[in-house]
Amino acid sequence: MKKYHKILSGLILMTLILIVASPLRLKAKDVDSLFNVANILYNETKYDEAREIFLEITRSNESNSLSDQSHYMAGMTYLSQENYQSAIEKFMELYNKKGSTKQPEALWGLGNAYVALKEFNRAKYYLNRLIVFFPENSLYPQVKAKLTEIEEKVKSSK
Repeated sequence: MKKYHKILSGLILMTLILIVASPLRLKAKDVDSLFNVANILYNETKYDEAREIFLEITRSNESNSLSDQSHYMAGMTYLSQENYQSAIEKFMELYNKKGSTKQPEALWGLGNAYVALKEFNRAKYYLNRLIVFFPENSLYPQVKAKLTEIEEKVKSSK
């Protein structure tokens, strides 16, 4: 376990050096490495550190292959920390971003943030948009289940 933490600490240090010393545009291999480190940090519940890296990837080059995924994951870090308003802002930015490849995921994030805030009508609005506009998306079964869960919560609160 200590060996793993040393490796992780080394990766974090390397990542921070890359961020500070990097030019405005990161190279593809750097982006992949940074994204992997950010995911490790996210999975280790080190959300602030992960978010900084995800946002750096997004800022470094809006057109890199992981930009939209990093934007989504930045929103997920906020959602995981129960900072729902910031999560909503990130997901809304991503949803409204022209050419975004992660609009369905942004809608999913918005729905979950509004469920957590108990704003069920807004949650249903965004989740239903995902179903209507992205019926072939892999999130479809989860969205249907979430909508059923919302309906049950609404019924039980009456």
